[in-house]
Amino acid sequence: MPNNHHQMKTLQQLLTSALVVGTLLLGFATSSAEAAETIPQAQPIIALLKAVKERDQKQLQSAFSEKMRAQYDKEGWDKVLQRYQEGFKTAFGDYKLGDFTFEYKGDQEKGGVSVFHKGKTLPAMLVTKEKGEWKLNER
Repeated sequence: MPNNHHQMKTLQQLLTSALVVGTLLLGFATSSAEAAETIPQAQPIIALLKAVKERDQKQLQSAFSEKMRAQYDKEGWDKVLQRYQEGFKTAFGDYKLGDFTFEYKGDQEKGGVSVFHKGKTLPAMLVTKEKGEWKLNER
């Protein structure tokens, strides 16, 4: 039987950002996961949600920054995917991408994406721009 404390701790790590977005808010945007014009900063979170739902390790890896990928490489992506699947199942049940909306606060290179699931506000997730693409920059 999975360890519920471990699942909740992992989910908390996933959804809790370590820093509050700075006082200089140079950008602000909102979108739905199914919107044709999804905010670019939410793309790594959408990729994470899809990867977990579809059990796609390659897509899961693509959602994270180089720094995060290096940490997860040591852990093993099969374990990472399993942990996210367990955490998301507990938190969201059998979710659809359309259940989520996003808001971005930050600048052109980094910031936080707030995630909303069926109206419930979750903590912002840190994102950063790497080689022209937005990536998750936290566990």
